[in-house]
Amino acid sequence: METLVQDFKYAIRILTRNPGFGLMVVVILALGIGANSAMFTLINGVLLAPLPYKDADSLVAVNENRSSLKKQDSMVSGPEFTAWTERNTVFAHTAAISYESLSLTGGAEPESLIAAKVSSGFLSVMGVSPQIGRFIIPEEDVPGAAPVALLSNSLWQRRFGSDPGLIGNSITLGDKSYTVIGVMPSGFEFPPPPPGMSGPDLWVPIAAPLRQLSGLHNLYVVGRLKPGVSIQDAQKDIGAIAYQLGQEFPESNTGHSATVVSLHERLVGDVKPVLLILAGAVAFVLLIACANAANLMLSRAASRRKEIAIRMSLGAGRSRLIRQLLTESTLLALIGGASGLLLAFWIVGLIPAISPVDLPFAGKVTVDFRVVVVTFALSLLAGLISGVAPAIRAGISTHRDPLKDGTRTSAGAVRRPVRNTIVIAEVALALVLLIGAGLMIKSFARLTAADAGFNPRDVLAADLTLPPLRYPKPAAQRAFFEQLSQHLSSLPGVQTLGATNCLPLSGAEDRIPFSIEGRPEPGPGDVLRAGFRVVSSDYFTAMDVQLLKGRFFEPADARIAVPLIRWYPQQPNPPGFDQPQATPCAIINAAMARSYWPGEDPIGHKISVLFSPPVTIVGIVGDIKHSGLDAQAQPEIYLSNLQEPQAGMTLVIKTSGDPAALAATVRQEVQALDKDQPLSRIRTMRRVFSDSVSRPRFNALLLAIFGAMALGLSAVGIFAVINHSVGQRTHELGIRMALGARPQTVVRAVVRESMILTLAGMALGLFFSFPLTRLLSGLLYGVGVYDPSTFALVSCLLGLTALLATYLPARKAASIDPVEALRFE
Repeated sequence: METLVQDFKYAIRILTRNPGFGLMVVVILALGIGANSAMFTLINGVLLAPLPYKDADSLVAVNENRSSLKKQDSMVSGPEFTAWTERNTVFAHTAAISYESLSLTGGAEPESLIAAKVSSGFLSVMGVSPQIGRFIIPEEDVPGAAPVALLSNSLWQRRFGSDPGLIGNSITLGDKSYTVIGVMPSGFEFPPPPPGMSGPDLWVPIAAPLRQLSGLHNLYVVGRLKPGVSIQDAQKDIGAIAYQLGQEFPESNTGHSATVVSLHERLVGDVKPVLLILAGAVAFVLLIACANAANLMLSRAASRRKEIAIRMSLGAGRSRLIRQLLTESTLLALIGGASGLLLAFWIVGLIPAISPVDLPFAGKVTVDFRVVVVTFALSLLAGLISGVAPAIRAGISTHRDPLKDGTRTSAGAVRRPVRNTIVIAEVALALVLLIGAGLMIKSFARLTAADAGFNPRDVLAADLTLPPLRYPKPAAQRAFFEQLSQHLSSLPGVQTLGATNCLPLSGAEDRIPFSIEGRPEPGPGDVLRAGFRVVSSDYFTAMDVQLLKGRFFEPADARIAVPLIRWYPQQPNPPGFDQPQATPCAIINAAMARSYWPGEDPIGHKISVLFSPPVTIVGIVGDIKHSGLDAQAQPEIYLSNLQEPQAGMTLVIKTSGDPAALAATVRQEVQALDKDQPLSRIRTMRRVFSDSVSRPRFNALLLAIFGAMALGLSAVGIFAVINHSVGQRTHELGIRMALGARPQTVVRAVVRESMILTLAGMALGLFFSFPLTRLLSGLLYGVGVYDPSTFALVSCLLGLTALLATYLPARKAASIDPVEALRFE
């Protein structure tokens, strides 16, 4: 310990003599360590931190797989959840969850809330108790029971001032009176809300006959395993029940299976590969930073050869010298690590602003004790990596030659191969990172340039859900939207007003069974399905959707009794439906026309949606991307809200100016029509478009930042090596110029040395890029993993950067005064 303290004191004394060198090394290492600390903070918060629930390892999610949809991990139907709950032998508790938008009225301005509708076993599964009050009991989770609600802590504080007297009193949600029975703990936010939404704001019972809702797949199912039961055991048990259901109900359950995964995997599984790739990329940045620090220390060690030789002549052992140099590098790394940790704090503060809207737990990512420990470990590792080459070189050096005159030139030549090897390695690492960043940036550019099927410019969107008690009949819902359309269409700046039950790029994948008149019925498990969309007459015009053939919906389509769709065979027709004054009609997209009427005209053909009477296809529109810009267009059926009214619709308003400026006016007009009717999620379609590509933008941004850091650090490394080489060759270059060499010849010699190192590094980087870029294959859109233009452009960029990094050393070499150079020794 005494000698260790002496080493640290000596290291501090040495570094304070040359603060510029120490500052440069600290900054380089701080960048590498800080970037890694920030990335680990994100991974720690998203992937490594346990879920904030009791015995979270025993929590699982149960998903349904439907072969007819070619879809995995989909939502579950009520009968399947009921069967799983009653027949399983592996779960201590199960719960079903769905979402509903409810309007809170009374007192202040009406507010649209996100309600999680849960079964009575929900809190038993999650292992959470209300902060105050109680949870839902089984008697309240049945049809006809008195409505009850639990509030989130944030809603309780924001809307009700944390009033404990609220428990047992009633609030009005969707024109229905709910008794508040409890308040959930602060920070409890399960299930996670859909992308771009907050909440849930409250929890209410499902209170629905789940056993009978066979056609509706809208339940998120979670369970708590019994002690000693593994996920594999649960998978076998639930898989067997799913097979039994397929045998018992072939019409509805043929081809259905189930998957049991840990709840943590369900929540973060799709982001895990991306975060691990980014972690690997930022590790490359740290290696390049360590390589730069090592090169700087090698250069500095060369200038200290005489000092080291004197110490060895006075009896210092090689191990003591190695330890001394490692102590210096470790001290610099620890200072760099502390600076990097401060940088990580700043970067983590930016994560909520730059992270994807669907990145789980992004808002709760913080620098905790685990991050501090990892940062300290990274600092020690960086100190060892950056100091080991100078230390070993000093340890194997002889202590006699540096004490002789005229050895300065040869000294540099001895150590140059080590520094050159380090530069080659960091150029190779930088090229791999830059190629990955280039592929991601090009993919993101292709994605944002993809045809979404609509024009998001100058369009405002706002969600509106009518309470079923106030607007119980479809005719009343249709009347409200028609009246609202008249009010909003007359506003200054409004060009066209439309409405839809499914906004583009919302991620919606709901598909509904249909049949084609005149064609044989498909067998069990082969039901035809298409996306189900209900739109207003002017929706396609407001969204600038192309009409390929036929016509759009017209006001005359309102002359028909509503609703059009029958959700089960026994549902009666509305009065007057048998004598409609207009033809039930539908519009399909181009993908549906290609899939089911290849080579023929579908206009005039009739289809039945679920158990509806035949509807006539009157138009074909272009494909609109609903699931995402990178998704293939799927068949879609559009029905008119005049014939199939919906209580929940999204208004889309085409404006002549800034659409956001109309938000307050639109809200006022809605409340002028119904003072208790709130609007929610008012946003521009440009924002919707931007949010839909937030994850690829995040990936491309981080890789671009890491690539830029790698490029800059590589340039610094090349500059340091070439500049040191020029300094070591001053005597040689002076002699050459004294013998008649022109400055251009000297410049070419310096540039040649730099480009040999760069080209060697690029060749090595290309060799490793080919296998490593395959890891990005699932993240790219419209770009191959071996895209030749990206490889060529990035290689040229790195080569040009190396030339620029050589510029100053080359000028220095060309300006050497032969007379001064001959006196150099």
